[in-house]
Amino acid sequence: HVVAGSFHFKCCLRVSSGGMRYASALLPRAVGMHMDDTTKCLLIDFTIVCSGLLGLLWSASKWYILSTVELDGHPELKERQGPDEPCKTTDIVSEMNKISRAIRDGAKSFLFAEYSVMAGCIAGFSVVLFVCTGWVTTISFIVGATTSVLCGW
Repeated sequence: HVVAGSFHFKCCLRVSSGGMRYASALLPRAVGMHMDDTTKCLLIDFTIVCSGLLGLLWSASKWYILSTVELDGHPELKERQGPDEPCKTTDIVSEMNKISRAIRDGAKSFLFAEYSVMAGCIAGFSVVLFVCTGWVTTISFIVGATTSVLCGW
């Protein structure tokens, strides 16, 4: 047990025939809170899973909202233009798509360059971790770094 401020760090790691059953987390240290370790660990697991699911639902809702946006070249602006302004809606949409492609291509190029550097750092630090701590920590680090990179893509 490690006490830090008003939080109580409890490691709920138990090894049984089923392997690792529970994770570690910060628990609020409340007066009169008497839960057994299993209940605390289940509450922690539930909180972690629900947080991830809420994040996924939020992302999916924002993706859906953005996917319904139509690129139509602002027809209300076209209506306000006079007859001597020959700009067509198709020209506007074409230009918007051209700019969009340029931004997308630039972002992909940047991410590729950044992830190339990160791969070298991950490999180098993995060697240090393996020497200092062993293969379990090294694999955990590689999996965590890889999922972080995939989330950024």
